[in-house]
Amino acid sequence: MEPLEQATERARWPRSKWRELANDAGMSIKRLKKIMKRSSRGEQVWLNGQYVVHKRVRDDGWTELSLRRQDRAPITDWRHKQQIKNQLCGPECEGVELYPAESRLMDTSNQYWLFVRTAPGDRIPVGFTVTRKVTTHKGVGGSVQRPPGEEE
Repeated sequence: MEPLEQATERARWPRSKWRELANDAGMSIKRLKKIMKRSSRGEQVWLNGQYVVHKRVRDDGWTELSLRRQDRAPITDWRHKQQIKNQLCGPECEGVELYPAESRLMDTSNQYWLFVRTAPGDRIPVGFTVTRKVTTHKGVGGSVQRPPGEEE
């Protein structure tokens, strides 16, 4: 996955770059600039050819990442979500993807939310307690994992 690039309403990109990003996102340049105006409300917008991510640092110790693919298809690549979290919040920050109660459900056009602890090393009290283990080959029981960096 290519790194995300921070976008601002006042980005000094050539028209060709605006056109490329707008085409990748399936929208007009005008619509793309409107989305980027959110950065003036304390929200950062990050883009690459595949994803749009909105980042908002909250006062309660959490950073909210709202992400989607440019083409609005579902995100099925866990490693991409991990890379986005690492790039925008840091590799030692932990986050969660919440599956909420139906009364709090937010299900809008394949948009995903990661809630990340703002302070590195601030651990979420759920999850694995063992040390890091990453498989890059056939694993136990015939499980298969692609090598890191290799696209799906």
